[in-house]
Amino acid sequence: MPCLQVMFGLFGSITIAWTLLLVRSKKQAKEAVHKIHWLMLALVVFRTLTVMAQALMYHVIEYKGTAHGWNWVYYVFTFFRGHVVLQRYCVNWHWLELHEALH
Repeated sequence: MPCLQVMFGLFGSITIAWTLLLVRSKKQAKEAVHKIHWLMLALVVFRTLTVMAQALMYHVIEYKGTAHGWNWVYYVFTFFRGHVVLQRYCVNWHWLELHEALH
């Protein structure tokens, strides 16, 4: 259980740092913030929410004996995290195909 809390803190810190980095880069306009960067932020956000839901699910199991309702929250966040990963793979595959065609 403490391991999940540490992981949630770690992923939460990464999410905040990544968000601040993207917002600052967009405001300064020194470097382009591409859509893939925002997609990766969504991946980190859903990973953070998945770890939070899993930690809460185990916490409820420890005290009540059943994870009534929290398992569905975990499954929903895991589904969306998988969907974002699939989008990332499709974007990378499309970019590679386009990159090879142009060279």
